[in-house]
Amino acid sequence: MITGTPRAAANLTPAPIALVQGLAVLLNTFTFLCSLSHTGHFSQPLHAYFMNQADVPLGYYRHFKGAIYRVAGLARDCESQQWMVYYQCCYGDWSYWLRSLDDFCAYVIKEGINQPRFVYLGQQVPAELAGKQDGI
Repeated sequence: MITGTPRAAANLTPAPIALVQGLAVLLNTFTFLCSLSHTGHFSQPLHAYFMNQADVPLGYYRHFKGAIYRVAGLARDCESQQWMVYYQCCYGDWSYWLRSLDDFCAYVIKEGINQPRFVYLGQQVPAELAGKQDGI
């Protein structure tokens, strides 16, 4: 008769077991939160609670209609806790605008093509704005 533990089980240290147990707890918690998000317990979609400023980098963006805008920052609405994008149009009166993060990151259909509303150009001033930076 063979006694003792099987080789595979004998090689497992407590750390990997704790890691697996921790991952199971995280998965169960995430599953629970997702189920709540569909029952109206949250004021906004679940992913909105995990968004941060890295989701929309500061810099210049081209709108799907062609104009260039500069994202100056992100903020949360004090009533709804919804993330908002604070941005400036780089033409005309160079005014500042607010748009919800979800709307800013949304896709639109133009000429039958599904495309992002805004496309990130980078932090450098686009060449076509050289000498036109009145409002910046």
